[in-house]
Amino acid sequence: MQLRINARDGHSRTGKFSINGKEVTTPNILFASTSRFKAPDFADILLTNAKINTKKPVLKFKEADLVESICENNYFQSKEGMIICKYAKQTFERPKKFVDFIVDLKQKVDSEKTIFAPGIAVPSNLSLLVYLGIDLFDSSTAIIAARENKMFFSDGEYKIEDLKELPCNCPICISKKKASDLSFEDILNHNYYMLFNELKQVRNMIRSEKLRNYVEKKVQTNPLYATILRNMDTQHYDYLEENEPVTSNKLIYATSKESFNRP
Repeated sequence: MQLRINARDGHSRTGKFSINGKEVTTPNILFASTSRFKAPDFADILLTNAKINTKKPVLKFKEADLVESICENNYFQSKEGMIICKYAKQTFERPKKFVDFIVDLKQKVDSEKTIFAPGIAVPSNLSLLVYLGIDLFDSSTAIIAARENKMFFSDGEYKIEDLKELPCNCPICISKKKASDLSFEDILNHNYYMLFNELKQVRNMIRSEKLRNYVEKKVQTNPLYATILRNMDTQHYDYLEENEPVTSNKLIYATSKESFNRP
């Protein structure tokens, strides 16, 4: 499963890889498809352990699929060639360790390998994670949030009881009068829409070479995200600078402290 890179913006990239003879665009979301959780129709690629009848590309993960252990068991290579970050969720809450881990990973694995970090992507941090160099994510965060009656939005997660009005025009929300009318399935599908919408926006930012500007705006929504970016800028400046062009016609918007530390 070799990634063919089409566009770069720093260490983020868009590209395509083939699985089961079908092409998948990166970055992307692997949507879980199980007997309990149906993947949305717009999903590009499914993640399951079951045998399902679909025309979409499918990835199946079991312990037996993890055939190559490297870097002290912090990540694995699947038999398809995908690099899987085993402890992404646990490490993400520790900014310095997470940043060090991602940089170490990117420097050790082949650049044509896709990197999959499960359990951490939400709309408010997806751009940051892609900026660091991660290619693939999963939908487990949307499921967990829905169980907790939390709705995804571009700037964070909100409990339905805190929403007097629904500030969303997705197909789910537009059909409801108020947040309290939403079922678990409604919240879950809303979260899927928000996650996928953000994914497409991030791809656009990479192609237009504006991802860093976008990331600086997004990290202001959460101190954890801002700390991760600051750690990357201050501790791994050389790593970031590797893929930055010497000159560029793109505007740099100095709107925050992070703007003055960018490569």
